[in-house]
Amino acid sequence: MQRVASVKGIRPEEKEDEDVRSPEHVEHVWNEAVDGAWAEGKAPLKLLTEFLQLVQDNEVEQAEATAQEILAVEPYNRLVQDLIIAMKQQRALDDQLETDDEESEEEEEEDSEGEEDDDDDEDEEEESPEQREDKEDK
Repeated sequence: MQRVASVKGIRPEEKEDEDVRSPEHVEHVWNEAVDGAWAEGKAPLKLLTEFLQLVQDNEVEQAEATAQEILAVEPYNRLVQDLIIAMKQQRALDDQLETDDEESEEEEEEDSEGEEDDDDDEDEEEESPEQREDKEDK
């Protein structure tokens, strides 16, 4: 432990109290009836697995609805809260990328239309003398 601490540049005597767990956390005996997935006040596993499947399938709206059901039963479920935040951020990023793509496509279309118009003008200007004579004869 001293080696890791010294590699990081932290000496054991400089270590803050915040880095050490309090005794109630260290001595806590985990009990499945209280702390487990089936404990009272926990969301049903079926609901949790459904939510995780929706997140995996990127079904944002349905996942948010399922998350709200979970949070109604278990309001402090950190995993569900974090996944909802991440999904909202991902959706905002996707929307921004989609908007940027549409704008760049519109700019490309405008540029290509402008070039086609310029090409037509050049064709009209570059008539050969024979073409001019044919037009004059008509």
